[in-house]
Amino acid sequence: MSKDVGARATLAAVSFDTPAAALAAGSLRALAPIGTEFTVTTVETAEDVGVLFGAFRNSTTHAIVPSEPVTVLGTKDGGRWAVVFPGEPTFCSTLQHTPESLLTATEKSYFIGCKVG
Repeated sequence: MSKDVGARATLAAVSFDTPAAALAAGSLRALAPIGTEFTVTTVETAEDVGVLFGAFRNSTTHAIVPSEPVTVLGTKDGGRWAVVFPGEPTFCSTLQHTPESLLTATEKSYFIGCKVG
């Protein structure tokens, strides 16, 4: 399932009812440039895994900050979603188990430091 969410996150994920809600409560401070906020642009889910795509926006002007797109993974357990950010210890293993319908092997290979395949 894919949907454009347009949600803004105010940058320790815990569990939530939707992947976007999990992200909104998560911690992107290590990735976010000063003076920015993270905007979720798309959420795609398949079974109990989700991929959230987004970008950083200037906190004052709300203009997109030129940078690489940000990809965050989500997992669902017992009906609740939790997110895993790049650089976290479980990110690579979550990436490895993300279905090809969400991220192809080529897309997964872009995550340097994660051996997938």
